[in-house]
Amino acid sequence: MNNYERAVLESCAKGKEVSTSQIAADRGLDISGIFSAVEALKERGAVNARAVETTVYDLSEEGKRYALEGFPEENVTRKASVEGGCRLADLSEEEKKFGLSWAIKNVFVTVKNGRVEITEHGKAMLANGYPLRNKLKRGEGDEDLIRRGLLVQRKKKELLIEITPAGKKMLEEEKGARTDVCIIDRLTKEHITTDAWKRCTFKKYNVGVPGEMPQYGRENLLRKFRKRVSEIFTEMGFEEMEGGLVESAFWNFDALFQPQDHPARELADTFYLKGPAKITLDKNAPINKVKEVHLEKWGGYWSLDEAEKAILRTHTTAVSARKLSELKIPQGKFFAIGRIFRNEAIDFKHLAEFHQVEGIIAWDKANFRNLLWVLQKFYEKLGFEKVLFKPSYFPYTEPSLEVHAYFKKKKMWVELGGAGIFREEVCLPLFGHYPVLAWGLSLERPLMLMLDIDDIRTFYRNDLRELEKFKEGELSWLVE
Repeated sequence: MNNYERAVLESCAKGKEVSTSQIAADRGLDISGIFSAVEALKERGAVNARAVETTVYDLSEEGKRYALEGFPEENVTRKASVEGGCRLADLSEEEKKFGLSWAIKNVFVTVKNGRVEITEHGKAMLANGYPLRNKLKRGEGDEDLIRRGLLVQRKKKELLIEITPAGKKMLEEEKGARTDVCIIDRLTKEHITTDAWKRCTFKKYNVGVPGEMPQYGRENLLRKFRKRVSEIFTEMGFEEMEGGLVESAFWNFDALFQPQDHPARELADTFYLKGPAKITLDKNAPINKVKEVHLEKWGGYWSLDEAEKAILRTHTTAVSARKLSELKIPQGKFFAIGRIFRNEAIDFKHLAEFHQVEGIIAWDKANFRNLLWVLQKFYEKLGFEKVLFKPSYFPYTEPSLEVHAYFKKKKMWVELGGAGIFREEVCLPLFGHYPVLAWGLSLERPLMLMLDIDDIRTFYRNDLRELEKFKEGELSWLVE
C-alpha cells in the first residue's frame, strides 16, 4: 500500500465512519490523494464509502473584519466601559448606525443625557467574550450571523469511509511489510533533477475517481438582470443612451431646475471631485437659457462657478438632460441603465454606489396616461402582475408619481422608482419643446425581491459561492 491508502485504513481501524476531510486534516495529506486511495481500496473490497453533502460556513469580508476588530455593538460597549461612559460623539458612524442599537437591544449599554453607559450585563460580556463573535470565529451556522451577511453558506461534498474485514486483514498484513518504499502519484522537478524517479514506484491512475468540482466563473446576477431590462426597453422601441459617471453640476442639477442652494447639492449628499474640481461647459450648452429660468423662478442668484463644479452623478437623469439638448427633432424614446453615486452610509439596504434605470419620451402628444401605460407594461414584462401609482413630488417633474409593484411571493407592495412629466422649466431651456415623460427606477431592488436577497451588498461581493446558490434554471426568467 502507498501512504495514502495506509492512512485511510489506519484512520478507519477503530470501526467508525471517518470523512475524507477529517483524514486529510489529521494526516496532513492532499484531499485528492485521499479520494484516489479510497477508490483503490474500494476496488479491493477494503472499505465501504458513501457520498454525503454537508453545509459549511465561510466568513464574508465583513465577517472577517468583525472577527478581527470586533462587532460594532461590542466596540460600543467597550467604549462605554470607561468611568462615566462615553459621549455619542465618541462613536464612529458604523457604531452609531448599527452598534448602538444592537448594544441597547442586548442590554449591554444604556443611553442617558447624551452619554452611553455600560450595564452589568455589558461588563460580563466583555469579561467572557461576545458569544456572537465566538460563534463567528468558529464558523457556526448562526441565523443572526447569516442574516447580517457575516457568514456565507455553501455545500461541501465528501465521502464517509468504513473499513471492512478485508481492509482489517490488509492492515494486519501491512504491519510486517516495508514502509520505506517510495510510491508517487505525480512527477516533480526534484524527482527528475535528482534521478529519484528511478528509485520510485509510480501509482496507477484511476480516471473514474470522483474529484471536487472546481469553481468556475458565472455572470454576475445584476449584470444578467441589466441585460434583461435593456432587452425589454429595446423590444418596446426605445433607444439606449449613455453618459459619463463624472458630470458637471450644471447637467446634474441646474439643467433639471434644481436651485443652486438646494440641500441635495450639499457634501452630505453629493460627491464633489478634487481633480478635476471643475468641468468647463461646452459653448453649445444652453447655459444662458437655464440661467434665465433660475433667475426668474428662483431669485436673483446664479453662479457659473457653482454650475461647473465636477461631481459623481447622483442620478442618470443628467443623461436625459444632455440627450434632450442634443435632439435634432423634438421626439424620441430613450433609456439608460447606469451607476449613480450618493454620499450615504453603507448597510444591508444602502450603498454609496448603485444603479438607476432611466427613461424619457419626447413627444408633443404625450400625456400622463401614456406614462402610466409604459411603466405598467415594463413591470408586467418583468413578471410583476400588479402595478400601483401613488402621487409624489420631485423637483423637476410635475405631476410626479411613485411606482409600486406587488410582489406575490411576499404578498406586499414595494416602491420601485419615481416618474412624472418634466416641468416646462426643464424642457423649454433644453430643447424648446414640451412635454417629456420621464422616470428613474431602481435596478437592484426588484432583483432583490425576485431572488429573496436581503442584503444589497450581495450583488457587489463577486463571491462565487453566493452565485452558486442560484441555479441557472431558476434564473431562466432573466433571459426569456
